[in-house]
Amino acid sequence: MFESRKAPNWTVLPSTLSRREWSLIVLGVLFVTVGCPALSNYALFEIPLGMCLTLTSVGPIYALPLTYISKKEPVSWRCFFGACAASSGVAVLYLL
Repeated sequence: MFESRKAPNWTVLPSTLSRREWSLIVLGVLFVTVGCPALSNYALFEIPLGMCLTLTSVGPIYALPLTYISKKEPVSWRCFFGACAASSGVAVLYLL
């Protein structure tokens, strides 16, 4: 009725990933955990708060080329204009 299976060894890294995929994972972890908070804190001390929030809201725009590079998914105009609209909403609030 029940099959007895050996539990997977969680300490062993998956060997199915290529060298390029591991490089992208390592770069992503470094940028997200080290680069982004460090640059955000530095920006808070150097520029006004409104401008800092505007610059940090452009994440959807630079995520599009990163998606193309990592997953080879084409970026449509609809995605691009949606990301620009989302980012420009914060910029308009800063300008008011």
